[in-house]
Amino acid sequence: MQNGKKIIFVSFEPGTRGHYIARVIACLPNVYWYSHKDNGIRPWNLFSAKQSTIRQRHAFPNHFDRLVPNGKLPPTWDYLKDYIRDEKSYYENIFYPRFKSLTDNIDKTLVYCTHSQPDQLLKYFDNCRILNVVESADIVVKKYIRTTALFPGWTRFAGIVEEDNHHLVKLKEYKQKTPSLTVRDVWAYDRYNTAYRDQMANEYQHWLLEKYRVKVDHRNQQFKNTINIRMHPDWRTVKDFLAKWK
Repeated sequence: MQNGKKIIFVSFEPGTRGHYIARVIACLPNVYWYSHKDNGIRPWNLFSAKQSTIRQRHAFPNHFDRLVPNGKLPPTWDYLKDYIRDEKSYYENIFYPRFKSLTDNIDKTLVYCTHSQPDQLLKYFDNCRILNVVESADIVVKKYIRTTALFPGWTRFAGIVEEDNHHLVKLKEYKQKTPSLTVRDVWAYDRYNTAYRDQMANEYQHWLLEKYRVKVDHRNQQFKNTINIRMHPDWRTVKDFLAKWK
């Protein structure tokens, strides 16, 4: 995104506290916070999760949505990859126009949570800095099973994804069968046409390990405009990294 607004991406695998890290970054005076009763008026308002309509916050209170005065900022492509296969087309035709229209009146640096890898982000955002959370696949999977696996498995992405989208239609069918559809239920339906059952736990964990070993190996590199951190970061190092950004 040439000459775009400053964005700090927190790039992380699910379950490795990316939203927590982003909330801490949003406490910096030059960083915008998505102040809303559903996110918390301030980044540290975690107790607001009890009253939030954001379903993910019920499993993980640090979660937040990118809510701004005139709407909701579009997600990075990784959240939509099953709905929209063409990454470049998404950024050029959907993300950029929507992002620009919603942020024209925001003069602070924005913080974005994403599961996209740093090298993916750098293709589309030249004026960004990336906090790249690197943890072992074992830690990722352990956290994933306790958090992301329990997140809602059906997300509408209204205004971005059409009603007849192939992936959305499939999820609607699953949700009709299991109204409380979760991420792990989707995994089970894709393989066995049934909701997740406890006896699937070992297979599910093995599948996640195979998937995230590849992702973690790729993430554990040095990238431009990026600092590699742990999910419990050295905050002084992070602050120094961001302070060098002109």
